[in-house]
Amino acid sequence: MASRPRWKRLTFIPDSEAATGPAANLAALRESLEKGEVTPELHAALERTERALERLAEGFKVTQPAGAFDVFSVRWWRQDGSRSVLRTPVLVRMRRFGRYRRPIRVKSHAVQGRRDGEFALNADLVARLVAAYWQEYRAWSDLKDLWTEYRWWRRRLATADGKVAEIEDRFPTAAILRTARGRVEAAGKPV
Repeated sequence: MASRPRWKRLTFIPDSEAATGPAANLAALRESLEKGEVTPELHAALERTERALERLAEGFKVTQPAGAFDVFSVRWWRQDGSRSVLRTPVLVRMRRFGRYRRPIRVKSHAVQGRRDGEFALNADLVARLVAAYWQEYRAWSDLKDLWTEYRWWRRRLATADGKVAEIEDRFPTAAILRTARGRVEAAGKPV
């Protein structure tokens, strides 16, 4: 049997305890605020967005049948590799693989939820939750970009301050200026 092309294969990331909620992100944000790597306003905005995404995840649990296949959920996954500080809130659909359910990332904004059987009761609410997820995710993504850029500039400025201090230690500018002024005054010229 020939294997499927790579682009057609379904991929999944296994769940962990940290992937089921924003606790890891909130801890990283608190630590970043304590270090002074982020402004309090940006921290508050990111925390509000994380909490909104957490409420959306709870909404998905309430509006869909428990244990069913093809239900939506939100998972916080490391999308940028193991060195990533923040986990990305990802909309997933629980797909069937044999007897097991595995979360598969939803990449399309035009995804449709199930409307049969027990799903029919809250199908309109699930559609609203999916639309709300995409809006909150866009806001989260913009705030994460700001957070990353701000942290980068703070590190860059700290490096620049360190280099300026190092240069002043090697070449004591104030002492050089005092010596130059003294020589000019000794020569009788105005400073």
